[in-house]
Amino acid sequence: MSDATKSQITLRGVTRVYRTNSHQVQAVAGVDLTMHQGEFVCLAGPSGSGKSTLLHLIGTLDQPSSGTIHFGGRDISGLSRSASALFRRTAVGFVFQTFNLIPVLTAFENVEYVLLLQGIGAAERNKRVTMMLDAVGLAELAQRRITDLSGGQQQRVAVARALIGNPSLVLADEPTGNLDSATGESIIALLRRLNEERGTTVLYSSHDPRIIAWADRLILLQDGKIFEDHRQTKVE
Repeated sequence: MSDATKSQITLRGVTRVYRTNSHQVQAVAGVDLTMHQGEFVCLAGPSGSGKSTLLHLIGTLDQPSSGTIHFGGRDISGLSRSASALFRRTAVGFVFQTFNLIPVLTAFENVEYVLLLQGIGAAERNKRVTMMLDAVGLAELAQRRITDLSGGQQQRVAVARALIGNPSLVLADEPTGNLDSATGESIIALLRRLNEERGTTVLYSSHDPRIIAWADRLILLQDGKIFEDHRQTKVE
């Protein structure tokens, strides 16, 4: 079996150029990348290196200016808005630095919303959300409004929401950036545990050395290009 057949995510010659009236910025510059199912990978690099842009391209929140992105052998580079939304709903879970939770809803309702979009029945939704909130240590806070939760608790809700639909890929953009060091490490430890238990591919960005150390594979970006890609020893 070829590497291309086994790969889950393949980027070839991917660029992303943002144009304004006066100039253009190349956020991603000719990236080639292959990832396999079940990898736990960190994108690292200074601010402006292209980490967030690359995550958004892989997650179809944005489209490349050139090059191709394949997911499970399917070209997702130029999906329509509706096809992109369906792809994200069924295959990808997102964890954002700013959480992007719905403040008027409870923790339970924020996580449940994903299953509502997937058309899951009420009994099954209740079962799965309850189990997921327990997995992230928030079972007792399920009925709390998001505004009544701490930053760390909100981020755990965001992780639960990202995982509740059983995605094959989780993309996390600086998931610990707004958290204290202890809470941040607990979030990454949780993602890694669920990665190991479920075989979910996790690709996250960070500039924190302690968070970077959790990854099995480290990809370093600079000026929109990959300048280093290597395996590293797991944190125990």
